[in-house]
Amino acid sequence: MRIGRLVFLVVLTLTACQPTTSTSEPLATPEIWQIQLTPALQWLEPAFNLCTNRQGGLGLVTFERPAAVLESHRVDVTFRWGAPEHLTGYAAVLAYDELVVVVNSHNPMQSLSQNDLQEIYTGKVNNWKNLKQSASFDQKIQPWSYPDGEETQQVFTNSLVENIQNGVIAGVAPAPEEMRQALAADPGAIGYIPQRWLDQSIRKVSLIDGPANLLKLPILAITNQPLIGQQKLWLGCLQTTIQP
Repeated sequence: MRIGRLVFLVVLTLTACQPTTSTSEPLATPEIWQIQLTPALQWLEPAFNLCTNRQGGLGLVTFERPAAVLESHRVDVTFRWGAPEHLTGYAAVLAYDELVVVVNSHNPMQSLSQNDLQEIYTGKVNNWKNLKQSASFDQKIQPWSYPDGEETQQVFTNSLVENIQNGVIAGVAPAPEEMRQALAADPGAIGYIPQRWLDQSIRKVSLIDGPANLLKLPILAITNQPLIGQQKLWLGCLQTTIQP
């Protein structure tokens, strides 16, 4: 559980050679919101703090939960990547993110087809040299995936590879951050992450025939009530801050 910072500024004026009297007034109690987000959106947390500090009089209690166990009715705002199967409440689109296939930075592979991914994730191809685009790279392929129900996993299986064989998966990363670390450490590894998690430790591979319209999904803020007042201002700040 992460708690957003509460910032209070107290200004005291002292007058020399005069008796002091107590004129202080009690500080206003900040409004506390409970928010939840999925691991795929962990990168949002600096923006949460920035917009909370800008707004003033607001504090956050933040929970990170897998998409499969989100409980929107128990918190003030829920953040997730892509719409749930059954959306209840009100949803605002803050931005978009796209699923990308990634490999180790030392892998010379530049592109893959959807059929290549199917063969890799079903165990039919287990060495990079067996793919035409990377015939010179003699390295065992180590596919990585996510737990069932994780939203990044759902995008991949719904759009690219339906029948992943668990027996060929070398590792299961709990979230994109761990996926990125695993791929950076293994020259033969392959996986997939939301594009906003890309950094220099890994490299995006182009999809020759990937369904681009299915791989780009909205980042949603879901509330139980229509947006009003302070909540609307805070989400507006987030939207501006995270736009690419």
